Amino acid sequence: MSIYVGIDLGSSSCKVRLVADDGGVVAGSNIDCAPLLGEDGSAEIDPEAWWQAAVEGLASTLSDGAVDTSEIRAVCVGGVTHNAILLDRDWSVVRPSITFYDTRASSFAQALEREAGEQIRLATLNRLLPQWTIAHLAWLRSEEPDSFRRIAHILFPKDYVRWRLTGTYATDRVDAQGTLLFDVGRGSWSEGLCELVGLSSHTLPPVLSPDSVAGSITPDVARATGIPSATPVVTGSSDTATELLAAGCVRRGDVAIKLASIGRITTVLPTPVGPAPPLVTYQHLDPNLWYRSAGTRSCGSSLRWLREAVLLGSSFGAIDRLAEQAPPGASGLLFHPYLDGELAPLWDPSARASFTGLTTRHSSRHIARAVLEGVALAIRDASQLVTPDPAADLSGARLIGGGATSAVWSQIIADVLGASLTVPANGEAAYGSAMLAAIGIGRFSTLLEAVEEWVRPGIEIHPDPGRCQTYDDLFRTFVDNRDVLVTASGTPARQATKGNL
Repeated sequence: MSIYVGIDLGSSSCKVRLVADDGGVVAGSNIDCAPLLGEDGSAEIDPEAWWQAAVEGLASTLSDGAVDTSEIRAVCVGGVTHNAILLDRDWSVVRPSITFYDTRASSFAQALEREAGEQIRLATLNRLLPQWTIAHLAWLRSEEPDSFRRIAHILFPKDYVRWRLTGTYATDRVDAQGTLLFDVGRGSWSEGLCELVGLSSHTLPPVLSPDSVAGSITPDVARATGIPSATPVVTGSSDTATELLAAGCVRRGDVAIKLASIGRITTVLPTPVGPAPPLVTYQHLDPNLWYRSAGTRSCGSSLRWLREAVLLGSSFGAIDRLAEQAPPGASGLLFHPYLDGELAPLWDPSARASFTGLTTRHSSRHIARAVLEGVALAIRDASQLVTPDPAADLSGARLIGGGATSAVWSQIIADVLGASLTVPANGEAAYGSAMLAAIGIGRFSTLLEAVEEWVRPGIEIHPDPGRCQTYDDLFRTFVDNRDVLVTASGTPARQATKGNL
């Protein structure tokens, strides 16, 4: 038997999946490694935490003897984008990595937009947001000049772990695009964009194809993890790119809806869409395809907040059971999930969450359902930038991410969108990384071949017509309330939203 190892470095955990030659998952592990959140809007993680989580995940997955390690053929690491890991001349970490949830770069992003917004959009096909690497570097240059001056090399989470596994300094084109320092048309780092933040392009790594073999497991790593020395390690890519592969989204028109820390709706396209400010545009793992995304910032993180701050440690299963006891619409209780600002369609880091319609009649079960519904409504709100008619255009979309394991939440998503959805059997980024490992060493010759052999149909979820009507009415209220609440906080929501559409 051949085994392929996939690793996914997420915003709150590291997942390891071992996949057999027939596509079945034979072992796996999940190790927590969440960022440290500060009152000043900071959200940082020590890169060593990602490395230790990967080592622990690999070692724990292989230690029980269920897998013959001599059968491991290749490893591939994927992970979150935008999070730069800064190394000095001695290859030591300069400071903790600034993550997607950090809000301190907002004013710096605004300044860059005024100075060079059009230049950035033309080169990168994306609009500048505070979460992108270029904004983090602008903040760092101003607020921590000593740290900034020490930067000699830059990597990203999956690249840092792969560098520790193999000693190979490199990234892939998808993570490169996530910096807003990469000229997509030319396929190379942009010296002009780097100069905007006082950085030399020489500090950035070589850019490899996601499915290329970047290096091999070193003897020290072999002893620490149990993976045989000299095992090939494939370059890898972003979590969204590998999730699309795991979900089977490798043809134009394929759609994936992701319920993770961030909620995202993604469509596969034959050509890029850009420069397009309302959407996020990336090249697909297939270099002849692209994908565009819109999403809501606080998806799974809304549930974590509910569990930790309101329901005081209840499990996610308990949240499901509570939500199931409340009627659709939560008896008039409505939640806008802007806990840390919002992505589409507001693109506003200062937007804030709210409950409306709260009365003494509402209980924890109504609150639980309102949070699940609020995120679903926010996904529908964002989806209008990707597809004008969710019911017609999203039928058959793959539902992926940790939230897709919740039958209650998955049904709410289908009812709110009015679309039939499919939950793939293994729609995880770590599984997609394992697929990429197999592709990288020639087990499959194309992405499509891998999908046709390994991606298996899962659960189908069909919307309930009665609940769809309830949620159609609720969505109109959601948008009206959003416009009033967000405008009251200082953002011209109606103007911004209509301008984006």
